[in-house]
Amino acid sequence: MKKFLFLSIAGIAGAIAFPISFFRYVSLFSPEIHVYWIFGVIMAVILTSSVISIKKLIDEIKGIPADDEMTNRINREAAFQSVSSVLSLWILLLLAGIWIENPVVLIGAGIFLMTLIYAGYWFYFRIKGVTDDDK
Repeated sequence: MKKFLFLSIAGIAGAIAFPISFFRYVSLFSPEIHVYWIFGVIMAVILTSSVISIKKLIDEIKGIPADDEMTNRINREAAFQSVSSVLSLWILLLLAGIWIENPVVLIGAGIFLMTLIYAGYWFYFRIKGVTDDDK
């Protein structure tokens, strides 16, 4: 519990420090537009992980185990189903890279879309549930 609490506090402190340092950077330099996109992707990841961490912390305080068997199974199934979609996404992004001059934008978009694809499958299996079709 103490280790998880410490990691949660450190994550929240990082989530607060990152935007402050980014806006200091922007005030000193005039960055290109892709820097703002990368900032948005990083903030989306930070906010998502913070929400998950706070939810796990609240569950742990209530005495509910953070990772039960169903949660682990939903995570595995979402990851398994999203692999083919993510591979197709990267193939399309590599093909789009032929026409786009700045590959940093593609990498940021790819990471963001990977997150969205996994989250979509995770929400789908969270609502639908996971069944045993192997019988």
